[in-house]
Amino acid sequence: KNGIVYDVQNLPSWKEVHLKQLLEAKFGVPAFINNDANCFALGEKYFGKGKGYEHIVGVTVGSGMGAGLILNGRLYSGRNCGAGEIRMLSYRDGVMEYYSSGQFFQRMHHLKGKNVFDLALLGDEKALEIFEEFGTHMAKAVENIIYAYDPEMIVIGGSLKNAYPFYQAS
Repeated sequence: KNGIVYDVQNLPSWKEVHLKQLLEAKFGVPAFINNDANCFALGEKYFGKGKGYEHIVGVTVGSGMGAGLILNGRLYSGRNCGAGEIRMLSYRDGVMEYYSSGQFFQRMHHLKGKNVFDLALLGDEKALEIFEEFGTHMAKAVENIIYAYDPEMIVIGGSLKNAYPFYQAS
């Protein structure tokens, strides 16, 4: 609400950054601050696959996992901008993000996701098996989204969207 960003996971030095104020001063235009998954969901609602839909979940899948919720045609971010954080749902011996994001490849197979993707492009059997396993976990994440939010549409974005042909259900 005030444009202050606190404790960014991937930017440890960002403990309390008055980002709205910094951006408005630098560019001379109004700025509104939100998390990446919420911005992704809004972008899809107004400019992408979600045009014309009222109930959308935009899922970002890359180094981590996030979700933005469009409910009744409006962004719903909760009290602290954390609504829709399906990544933190309990799953197996951890949380959904460990299995349904780029973290899966490192945690479960001690490989970089990009390397597995490159091998899958070449038809490598082991890489394709790893993506099939990843797809099983992503399906569980999607199932949770369906049960929790009953959306008209789920849009997947982020760096792992390019690998979708390797983990989509057969």
